[in-house]
Amino acid sequence: MSRTANLALVLVAVLAAGPALSAELSPEAIDGRAVEEIALSKDKARLAGVRLKVLLDRAHFSPGEIDGKFGENASKVLRAYAKAEQLPSADRPTEEVRKALRADERPVTSDHTITEKDVAGPCLEKLPSKMEDMKDIPKLGYTSAREAIAEKFQMSGQLLTVLNPGKKFDRAG
Repeated sequence: MSRTANLALVLVAVLAAGPALSAELSPEAIDGRAVEEIALSKDKARLAGVRLKVLLDRAHFSPGEIDGKFGENASKVLRAYAKAEQLPSADRPTEEVRKALRADERPVTSDHTITEKDVAGPCLEKLPSKMEDMKDIPKLGYTSAREAIAEKFQMSGQLLTVLNPGKKFDRAG
């Protein structure tokens, strides 16, 4: 059996939810069209939140880290997008906004095989919590390969883990 482990990654280069969401959050579910029918939540990661944030980011309206949650910043970005597209503006996506965003028919997720460069490091053992303690660090880096890979795709390490159950992020292949 090959050691190749393809990782599903959100294409924008995030999730503060527990293992209960593992069954809900999968690349196949996120790429599904019916996801837009699911309610958005500011407190809980949802499929629709991941998909909406990716599509906004692709439209050059960055909602920040892709975490599946639809909070205040995402609402502001959604309003800015609607205004720029001359669509009705609201704190939640209107049908017109959804239709405009669906014009991008590419899948929201993609496969990525971890490379040597992804895991090369160097990684910090621990990031200092105080700014003044960071002044002596020659290079502000990541604390793990998982963190670096998640940052590469603008997603949280937790979402990366949920989308790739049982996968290792510390070696190439």
